[in-house]
Amino acid sequence: MNKLPKHSPNSERWYNKTQVRLFWSNSGSHYIYAINQAEDYQLDIKSDQITESNKLVRNISRDGIYFFHIANWQDGDIGSTAHFKIKIDTTPPKSPKIFASTENLRVGDILRLGFKSADSLSGLQKNYYVSIDNNTGLPSSEQLYIPLSDKAKHLISVRVFDRAGNFSESRKYIEVR
Repeated sequence: MNKLPKHSPNSERWYNKTQVRLFWSNSGSHYIYAINQAEDYQLDIKSDQITESNKLVRNISRDGIYFFHIANWQDGDIGSTAHFKIKIDTTPPKSPKIFASTENLRVGDILRLGFKSADSLSGLQKNYYVSIDNNTGLPSSEQLYIPLSDKAKHLISVRVFDRAGNFSESRKYIEVR
């Protein structure tokens, strides 16, 4: 078995769940497999698992990049090994910091906002999502200028997502007089 044309998960995508569902083309009657963090792992009959199924559900205990190694196993011989990357990130990014030009504005002033966050594993998605007074969050870059014309105490909420779909949110009140 040189390649398994049908497999899951997508090796280029980050996942925010620790349970992985794997499947591969049914090209043999027995398979030998391993899941670990070694990219070029050599399967070994003494330490790896044998299955007759072409499906597998496993929980991965920690965030990180793992590899699923699979090969046909027949009469004690291990065929060519295929390797598939599994990227797991269940940890949300750091809560976004909200930098405001001021927290007290006059009617008609422009509020200048800046946002900053980080994610150590999968990285951040491109946009921050900003809502004012619990309205729908709209995408924004790291800077946003907003004219505020209503006298009120406004709630600014900023949500940031990592590439696995985890998110964190921060809030700040801005008063317009």
